[in-house]
Amino acid sequence: GNLYFGLLTANYANAYRLKKVKELTADEREWLVKANRAIPVDPEAEVSLYDVNGQRGSVQKWNAKTRQLETFATGVRVPYNFAFNKAGDLFMTDQEGETWMPNGNPLDELNHIVPGRNYGFPPRHEKWLPDLVSEPPVVGFGPQHQSTCGFVFNEPRKEINPVGRGSRRAPSKEGQGAAGALPYQGVVLPALPAQGLFGPKWWEGDAIVTGESRGKLWRVRLVKTAHGYVGTEFLIARLSMLTTDVAISPKGDLYVSCHSGVPDWGTGPNGEGKIFRIRYTDPEAPQPVEVAAVSPTEVRVQFDRPIDESVQQANANGQIEFGRSVRAADRLEVLKPPYEVVSRQEAGARGRMGVTGWRLTEGGRSLIVETSPHPRRTHYALGIEGIKSAGAAGKGHRIDVDYDLTSAEFTGWKPELEEVFGLAAGNTDKPRGDYETGRELFFGEQLKCATCHRIRGEGAGHGPDLSNLAARDVASLLRDIKQPSATINPDYVGYNVRLRNGDEHSGFVRHEGSDRLKITSATGQETTVAPTDVAEMRPGGVSLMPEGLLDGLNEAQVNDLLTFLLHEPPKRDRAEARRLIGAPSFRLTSAAADGASKPNRSSAPRVVLVASEQDHGKDQHDYPAWQKSWHQLLAQTEGVVIEDAWLWPSVEQFASADAIVLYFWNHDWSEARYAQLDAFQARGGGIVVLHSATIEDKAPEKLAERIGLAAQPATVKYRHMPFDLRVVDRDHAITAGLPEQIRFLDEPYWPMVGD
Repeated sequence: GNLYFGLLTANYANAYRLKKVKELTADEREWLVKANRAIPVDPEAEVSLYDVNGQRGSVQKWNAKTRQLETFATGVRVPYNFAFNKAGDLFMTDQEGETWMPNGNPLDELNHIVPGRNYGFPPRHEKWLPDLVSEPPVVGFGPQHQSTCGFVFNEPRKEINPVGRGSRRAPSKEGQGAAGALPYQGVVLPALPAQGLFGPKWWEGDAIVTGESRGKLWRVRLVKTAHGYVGTEFLIARLSMLTTDVAISPKGDLYVSCHSGVPDWGTGPNGEGKIFRIRYTDPEAPQPVEVAAVSPTEVRVQFDRPIDESVQQANANGQIEFGRSVRAADRLEVLKPPYEVVSRQEAGARGRMGVTGWRLTEGGRSLIVETSPHPRRTHYALGIEGIKSAGAAGKGHRIDVDYDLTSAEFTGWKPELEEVFGLAAGNTDKPRGDYETGRELFFGEQLKCATCHRIRGEGAGHGPDLSNLAARDVASLLRDIKQPSATINPDYVGYNVRLRNGDEHSGFVRHEGSDRLKITSATGQETTVAPTDVAEMRPGGVSLMPEGLLDGLNEAQVNDLLTFLLHEPPKRDRAEARRLIGAPSFRLTSAAADGASKPNRSSAPRVVLVASEQDHGKDQHDYPAWQKSWHQLLAQTEGVVIEDAWLWPSVEQFASADAIVLYFWNHDWSEARYAQLDAFQARGGGIVVLHSATIEDKAPEKLAERIGLAAQPATVKYRHMPFDLRVVDRDHAITAGLPEQIRFLDEPYWPMVGD
């Protein structure tokens, strides 16, 4: 009588539930204290509110004896389906692995659930979860983005609690109630219906698992060992609809439920669905049992019965395809999840290798495929034509199989390095418009996106959070904006609500406690009612997001909006900054002429940070914020003195400083200031010029003579955009220790004056 169910993780977009100290509520502060977690003094510092023992992201057990809810297991992301096998062991599918999370498993999972264990979401983190120990999945379904859903164990059984022994009778038509029941009177409902065997006898005990996003069915062979289960997946079917669940009838037929539309969400609750029946009609047809490379030049395909020798002639020109994302029967895949990583999979390198020969051994049960040496540690897929039983008439059937050599080792085998994903020109490149203009469009009155949506911590939370759009591809995002009803997130289905007083409302419906419902319209208007006030509530057939949203924008503005949505600013934390900065070594070498003034070396090295008033919009050219944060950071370096200056260093600072950092738009590059800079550099002082400090309003050539390149407002172009900065001389004293390439989302200037 125990009940087991899963709860979605609290926030898959922010799995560690990180929050800045300045944003903490009183309740959150109280929880951190009770959990013995330190709260930093710095208001900008982040803390983790994730509770590894909390109910969200867990498997729960309702104990029928104690009538209490217990946390059975933790560390799950999107638990979809649960089932016990005949051995009494509990299994669960978990969707998308640790997508968007570093150090985790990016694949969808089938897990054996053991009481008290953790299943890896969010994964171990050196700061937030340093002591976490997690269980690996029994099977990880790849390549990334399969969306494992329903599954069933292929285990024949009689019905449980048949007629006359604890069965329940469906309510009569008059007593169905609002929740509804079976539409036929007098139908007997056993506790569990009978189930036959699907497929050949040796498939018994396997799990049949669905993959929603790409329309897949796998057969998973499970073997129980002293240390848990080991599983191997075999693809048995590809469908053209979103595949959500499976069941096996008493006759052994496999019934598959499917939803219409495109990945991930399909056409919503009012969309059309279908149920397919798959029957095992030819017990004499050979089935592949195992596929494995037994040497660098041989692959063995084992069958459950002898196959006809004509297979050798039917495959005289056979080839094997290989690549990181290659799987069996890829040619049949018609559904593509709308993510950038899937576009990269499609664009990734796929190679072909020749088959040099075919031969049958073990009385025709083993087909040896002779090949040229396998070139890489990667995935391989093989299609075999003409498979039929020995002596059978007809052409036979094609089977598709795959095998994995990513961890293979053979004596003397020296494979090439695995390929790096390439990008198909024009297909997966993200737009590089103006990020800030796109931001203004998102939060502005013209589009009003932020009325419903939240992105990177800003905006309303009525509609889906868009913080993970950086993982999406351009084409699918444009489709979602232009055709918002083409695919509807089931967590954000709009409802048409009619109240008993005749009022009607449309919007998202959320519970507020046990006695209130909040209805939020597409414009953000909120209405709160009691559940008893609702006469009817029906899911809407269309999205609450209006169509034609982009009609009022020109091409450049659409590009700007997509740039903002698809590019997440690189995350820099203080630990990373400290690693890059390291422990500064101040080596004073003077190129000054005899008699030039030098600082007093009995004192500590001194750095002056020069700023001015902010001269741009929100989060742009915020010189005071930069000065404050970098003063605090650099001051933590032992033996260094940090000073601030406003608009320009003082005479005393020029005399005592070892380095001066300029970050402000200086509208007064006078001869006197140039003279101070020249004298400072002549005695060995260092100058750092950041961004707008490179602008010289009138004579950029003069500034360029001193710093190399300078900008002038009348000629320079600029754009807030993502780009990669490549460090060409990593041995130079200034760039020593920096990575070869640094990702930025910033405002580059071009063309610059100077050389």
